[in-house]
Amino acid sequence: MKFEKWLNKTFFNIQEAIAHPSDALLGAAKGIANIPPQLAELLLKGAAEQQAAELHEAAAIQALLGSNRTAQEMGKLAEASQNAGSKFDLPKFKMRNAAEEGGDTVATIAQLFLGGVGVAKTAITGAVKLTYVTETVTKTAEEFAVQMTKAVEPLVVTAGSVGDGVRIVGRSAVPPRVLAARARQVKMLEDNVGYNISPTAWDAYPTIGRNGTFISDAEGILSYFKKYPASGEITVPESLVSTIEAENGLVPGTLKDGFKVRKITLIRDAAPRSPLEGNQYFLGKGNHLPGGSPELVIDSVPTIDNSNVKTIFEVKVDK
Repeated sequence: MKFEKWLNKTFFNIQEAIAHPSDALLGAAKGIANIPPQLAELLLKGAAEQQAAELHEAAAIQALLGSNRTAQEMGKLAEASQNAGSKFDLPKFKMRNAAEEGGDTVATIAQLFLGGVGVAKTAITGAVKLTYVTETVTKTAEEFAVQMTKAVEPLVVTAGSVGDGVRIVGRSAVPPRVLAARARQVKMLEDNVGYNISPTAWDAYPTIGRNGTFISDAEGILSYFKKYPASGEITVPESLVSTIEAENGLVPGTLKDGFKVRKITLIRDAAPRSPLEGNQYFLGKGNHLPGGSPELVIDSVPTIDNSNVKTIFEVKVDK
């Protein structure tokens, strides 16, 4: 019933546009002029929602780390960001009559069909007048579309439950690979467990890493080994070692003489953090590992096993 009502109203507006082409053209111009503020509203609302989502994520991590007060403050900031985003309402032209609304509808249809399909309105009574309006609007829309394409090119439109169902975010928005790694990172912190791969030769030092120990999750470390002993040694081909090095951002050859796989517990008590710098394969703070696994650094752990650090197995390389 609602759709039929809308359809009848739209048909009436288009008939009025046919009967009053000057009003229709003005309505089309208003509709086109309304695109920038409408787009700006979507951008502002999308930015506010993205900021709120990141604050919620940070609050969840703070809560897991026991900083409940900080988590609550971040949660309040996230809600404030969402509320501010919902209030964006930029000035826009309003249609004065049905003919102007019809002209806006025709302009919208013209823009939708700019890709070469054409505007199939010639079968409507008064097609000559409508064609004049459509051609004028189409020409204006084409010129405007070129400018809008340049302006909107750096943006990405994604479906979501934000506002009217469309969210516009920048290309700099978080890639899916990083989002997946972040979700796994949160699970790591929830489980309070991490895993480390480091050369066996490092056993000569008191700790793994001078400025902190790199850890990832079980999937990121153990998935390379289909079968491995609960303790002891295994031998793997050199090709697999090269893959492990590449996907974990290690310099080629780092693990060629063998390495150990360790399980580290109580990582939340060891100041977990994102690394700020690294070698030439480092993707940047918060971007995690090249293979898509999460990456954290904790306070350096000893090379000798203790209650929180356990060597699961040692890996020999078949050269």
